[in-house]
Amino acid sequence: MSQLAFLSAWHRNFALHIDLALQGQEGVGLSAAEVGNDRLCQLGRWLDDNSAQLSGMHAYQRLKVLHAKYHAEAGALIAAHLAGEAGPATVERLHDVSAKVVSAINTLDTELCPNMDLRLKPPPETSFWDDSLLIGHAVIDEQHKAIAQLGDRILRDPTLLLTSDAGSSFLHDFYQLVAQHFETEEIVMRRMRLDSTQLSAHIDEHSRLLDLIVSYSVDFLRSREMKTVADITQDLFGVVIDHVVNFDLTLRPSNQTVK
Repeated sequence: MSQLAFLSAWHRNFALHIDLALQGQEGVGLSAAEVGNDRLCQLGRWLDDNSAQLSGMHAYQRLKVLHAKYHAEAGALIAAHLAGEAGPATVERLHDVSAKVVSAINTLDTELCPNMDLRLKPPPETSFWDDSLLIGHAVIDEQHKAIAQLGDRILRDPTLLLTSDAGSSFLHDFYQLVAQHFETEEIVMRRMRLDSTQLSAHIDEHSRLLDLIVSYSVDFLRSREMKTVADITQDLFGVVIDHVVNFDLTLRPSNQTVK
């Protein structure tokens, strides 16, 4: 099962793209019908896949209702936007529903048993994230934070075996979140009209890092030793943080200072 941490991050990222589309800052990548279908997104599929196991939980039912409401309103807003009729009040209402979806994910987490793979763990005292890594682009910064938060949560259980269901789920979710981020980042860079050499080097680095993450995962899972989260997580996130520092900070506007 997918980590709730990943699904929460995925929803927040999706909502950011909808916001930017409604603000005219990026194109609408999906039709209004696709945006309005709550079963097409990853959180929707997760809710369907786990209905037999969780349908008796009030927190699950509330999340399902709120998630469906979010997509219905988002789809209607995208249709209105394309017709030139979307107003600020309706956009603000969508923000409120999105925040309730995230809150409902957290509520469901607190009601799940601690030994279930779905459970979110509390954040550690130290974090991979630091505000000095902000580049000033809302979607990219949110995705960087989501990757860091996934690392923070998994490190709360450093003895977790990578061959366990939760360990395998982490590796899958980590790769998927990073791949999604790189795809978004490449779209942003093309819109910034970066020098072709700089753009090519950045995209090549994305490919190299994804290959490296896959090789880490395969090597550890095939090892005869009982590898744990602690054996791989620092390396994985070290690679990503190095990438942010050495590549992504070059995207920061010249007038933005490090916090």
